[in-house]
Amino acid sequence: MRKTLEYLGFVASSSQFPRERTSVRPDVPRASGPRPVAAPVRSMSRSRHEPSYSVIHTMRPRRYASDASGIAETFADGSPIIVDLSMMQEADVRRLIDFMSGLVKGLDGTIRRVAVKVFMLTPAGIEQFDDELDQNSLQTSDDEELLA
Repeated sequence: MRKTLEYLGFVASSSQFPRERTSVRPDVPRASGPRPVAAPVRSMSRSRHEPSYSVIHTMRPRRYASDASGIAETFADGSPIIVDLSMMQEADVRRLIDFMSGLVKGLDGTIRRVAVKVFMLTPAGIEQFDDELDQNSLQTSDDEELLA
């Protein structure tokens, strides 16, 4: 800035007048004391509260606009959720499924379809066990036996 003002003639050239040396920092001898050491990094939990794994929340949203935030808050707190979308219109169902997919992706959880329009959202750290029963092994030649 000073060079521009000198060029335009608004300020006398610095070469005409000796410039006083101003020190920004005072010349103070540096103490040779202990150096600071970085503390170990603690891992931050994504949830705000201790998750309660003994409670599985069940939600039956009716509209995307009013119910999506409640699902997000409950899941972000670390609680598993079962979401029944059978009461919603088809357009809102698609939006909410997309929203829930992004939610579980962002919080390292999982989403699983457990029935028609029913989904289970589980946060990270919760194990899910599947029934590995083979449906063919349940079939017999006489279906009447199963009904008795």
